[in-house]
Parts: sequence; structure tokens; C-alpha cells
Amino acid sequence: MAVTFIKDENYPEIMIMTYEGNWTVGEYENAFNQMADYATTLGKDVYLIANFLDSGAIPTNILSLATRTARQLPNNMAMIIVINSSRFIGNLIDIAGKLNRDLGKKTMSSRSLEQAHAEIEQHRKSFAS
Repeated sequence: MAVTFIKDENYPEIMIMTYEGNWTVGEYENAFNQMADYATTLGKDVYLIANFLDSGAIPTNILSLATRTARQLPNNMAMIIVINSSRFIGNLIDIAGKLNRDLGKKTMSSRSLEQAHAEIEQHRKSFAS
């Protein structure tokens, strides 16, 4: 189906990329570029929620795609939360974190959108103190 990018209605610094059905690299790149452009214009810390709950098959070249786009993440990316119920996606996150330690420190898994928002709030509070 598609990869879409939206900003949270209540918190403009929270961005959500939703993966639905069998998405393509082109759909991902389009949504990623929208997200990166938006994040850069904000200038302050931003948070990305990547929602894979309705994702179908992952493209076969996902590791090379993830490696390439990780280098293109905006400097103001404070945290990336990946919502998933798949052990495979969880393993990919672990691998990516080991390959890029800076990215690994910013990335975590979640089981729901509500839990992702709670993690962001906790992150904000820990840096406000």
C-alpha cells in the first residue's frame, strides 16, 4: 500500500511515518524526504515514530536502505521509536543500533502509539531536569 508521513496534530515536533501493506523503497524514500525536510525546518529537537503495525512484507534491500537513510537523518532528531509486533523488525533495530551506535542510542521499540508518546514524554522530562 504505502508509507505516509504526518506530523502529530497536538505536538508539531512529533512526526509519524506509517507503513501499510507491502510498501516500496520509492514510497519510503518519498515519505522520508518529507519527514527530513519538515524536521530541518523546525530546528528544535524532533521525535520520529515509525509505525510498522500494519506493514506487510519488508523490501529485501531494507538494510542498505536503512544504512543510507540513517546517514541522512536531520541533526535535530532526538529520538526514533519503532512501533512493531514483529521479532524480525525488532532484530533489524538491534542490528542497526550495533552498526551505528549513535543511531542505536536514539532508537527504541514500542508496542503501541500510546506507549511511543509516553516514551517521548519521559525523554523530554529527563532532559528538562
